[in-house]
Amino acid sequence: MEHFQYTQDSSSNNIRVGGGTRLGQIDEHLGTSQRAIPHGMCFGIGIGGHATVGGIGPMSRMWGTTLDHVVEVEVVTANATVVRASSEKNSDLFFAMRGAGAGFGIVTEFVMSTHPAPSSVIHLSQSHSYNHPAEVVDVLHAWQSVATDPALDNRFSTEMIFSPSGARISSTWVGSETELERSGILSRIQIADIPITTRQETWESSLAHLAAEEALHTASTPNKLYSKSLGLSSSDVLSRTEIASIFASLPAELMKEDWSIKFQAAGGAVAEVPVGSTSYAHRDKVMFYQSYAPDASKTTRTSLADFHRKLMNTLPEATGTYPGFVDTELRDAQRSYWGSSLAALEDIKTHWDPEDIFHNPQSVSART
Repeated sequence: MEHFQYTQDSSSNNIRVGGGTRLGQIDEHLGTSQRAIPHGMCFGIGIGGHATVGGIGPMSRMWGTTLDHVVEVEVVTANATVVRASSEKNSDLFFAMRGAGAGFGIVTEFVMSTHPAPSSVIHLSQSHSYNHPAEVVDVLHAWQSVATDPALDNRFSTEMIFSPSGARISSTWVGSETELERSGILSRIQIADIPITTRQETWESSLAHLAAEEALHTASTPNKLYSKSLGLSSSDVLSRTEIASIFASLPAELMKEDWSIKFQAAGGAVAEVPVGSTSYAHRDKVMFYQSYAPDASKTTRTSLADFHRKLMNTLPEATGTYPGFVDTELRDAQRSYWGSSLAALEDIKTHWDPEDIFHNPQSVSART
């Protein structure tokens, strides 16, 4: 479906793309007219799966999720008909496709709004070495205070990644160096005495930089991946004592394995979209956590499961999981993925797909 078409309206700058088009291909097309959309950093995945679950990445705090830019879809429904859905036509299906799409139909075309591509993007990084992640508890606690600040400038996004080689804080600022200095963010993320490396780029080179950085962590990742995740709201912010206790659960032998634990700032423009306008249920999240390991050994799987369990026990009210971070071990996957949207989704499923043609073990079910 990637070759169905790509067109751009010269007046609205909306684009039409086939459901199988990859994110990197869309960026290439948009680059010819200096336009952009927000999306995640796995450039090889298709827009069909990405824009129907959410689509979060470095630009989400500034522009929102990928699905927030979908203004219309062409969908093959369960009865083999092709319909168009938007806020004005088949609005119930449109609601479902923007957040839980895989259980409701096959998107053959997206119509999406776009933004002028930024003229300047600054990447910031800071690395912290350790023998064990518990050694940088203070760093995570300080970073978290910035990442979850409700007043944090939407032009700034940041994540902190732990691995056997150490911890790295990677951040993105959309704007000039002067604007970054005036924002006061630099002094806030100057954690410990380790220098911050900055790199100013154009939008196009910024995408290449982000793609290369992502490849460092995913190039060797096979199809089989062990992963756990959780969305945290403002009431789930961790204290220093809680962080220390959770990271202390990681055994020393884990430092010889291949794994990552990532905390990613959320909020910003994502939280500004009215709850209930789409079936994406994580507008209130200020941070996402995800652990992942390729070809996880028994030690790695057990360690990451214990870490996740300890985090869940510390934050019993935190139950939301971003549906793009698939977890086959979730006990109540539908509730975790779609939260308050689930009841409406079940009604819509009953109308559009009562026989559950578009089924997977964690998709929305029709009412019986």
